[in-house]
Amino acid sequence: METFNFQWHITNRCNLRCHHCYQEKFQDGEREERHLLRVAHLLMEELEKRDLHTVINITGGEPIILGEELFSLLGYLNSHSRVEELMIITNGLLLEKDILFRLGEYQKLTTLKISLEGAHSLTNDAVRGRGVFDKVVDKIRLAEEISSLEVVLMFTLSKKNVKEFSSMLALSRDLGVEGVMIERFIPQGRGKEMEEAVLSREEWRDFIEELIEVCELECTPYDLLPYRAFWIKREGEIEVSGALCNLGEALCLMPEGTIFPCRRFPYPLGNILEDGLEKALDSPFLTTLKDRKHLKGRCSHCQVESCYGCRALSYALFADPYCEDVQCFWEGITP
Repeated sequence: METFNFQWHITNRCNLRCHHCYQEKFQDGEREERHLLRVAHLLMEELEKRDLHTVINITGGEPIILGEELFSLLGYLNSHSRVEELMIITNGLLLEKDILFRLGEYQKLTTLKISLEGAHSLTNDAVRGRGVFDKVVDKIRLAEEISSLEVVLMFTLSKKNVKEFSSMLALSRDLGVEGVMIERFIPQGRGKEMEEAVLSREEWRDFIEELIEVCELECTPYDLLPYRAFWIKREGEIEVSGALCNLGEALCLMPEGTIFPCRRFPYPLGNILEDGLEKALDSPFLTTLKDRKHLKGRCSHCQVESCYGCRALSYALFADPYCEDVQCFWEGITP
C-alpha cells in the first residue's frame, strides 16, 4: 500500500507571532479556509485516482483557532478510506478540556505535536512570546491527564536554543510526553529577521555528536548526515528515528490551495484547486533538486548516499535551491 503524505496548513490565522515563523501574513485572505472541504474532496479524489493512501499533518497558523471548521474537516478525513493517520501541529494554547475530548473522538487522529523552543521560559519566550512557556506546559499536562492522544514536543534548533537539547529531553520525560521532534530553523517568512540564528555547520555537527552520546547511538556523525530531522521516542528505551528529505515523496498544502515542496521551501508547484496534484507531482523541478548535475559546491560531488543537502536552506539563504548546503560537515570521507 503506497502512501504519499501531506503537511496541510489549513489557515494563516494565529494567536502568536513567533520570531522564527515561516509565515509573513497572519490573516487569511477572504477567509481562505472556506475552501477546506473542497480541497479535502479534491485531495481524496486525486489519491483515489492514483491508488495512494496518506498521512496528513494538519497545522496553520494555529489550526485549533478554526473551531467547528476544523472539526468538520477532521470528521471528513477520519471517515475516508484513503487516510491512514492524522496528526495536528499546534502551539497548544487553545487546548481546553472540551476540545481535547472532541479531538479524541477521531480514530485516525493519533498525535498532537506541540511546539516549544526551549526547556525554560527564558529561551522559549524569547522566540514565542512572554508567558507562553508556562501556559503551554500547563496545556501539555492537561492533555496528558485527560486525552488518549500522544503528545510530542516540536523543537526547532537555532543558535538561540541548540544548547538546550538535553534539557528538552529531560522536560519531555518530566511531562510524560511520548517524545521530541527536532528540526532545524530555516529563515523564511518572519524568520528572515533572525537569519543570524541559523546553525553553522560546526554547531550542527556538535548537536549530532550530542544526540549520539545522549541517546547512546552506535553510529558516527557521518552516518546521520542525510537526515533533516529526528524523532526521539520515549517508550521504554530511547528510540531515535531520522527523517530523510521527503522532496517528491510528500507535499505541503497552503490555505489557498498552493502546493509547495515543503513548508520551509515556498516554491509554488501549482494549486490543487486549479491543477489538482498532477502539476506538482510531475514537476521536473523536483527531479533536478536530487540530481547532482544541478547542485553546486560540495553538494555536486558529495559521496554521502541519500543526501542532497537541504534545498530549503539554500533557497532561504541564497534564493537559489541548488547552492551548497552550508550546514553540511562532510569532509570528503565516505561514511
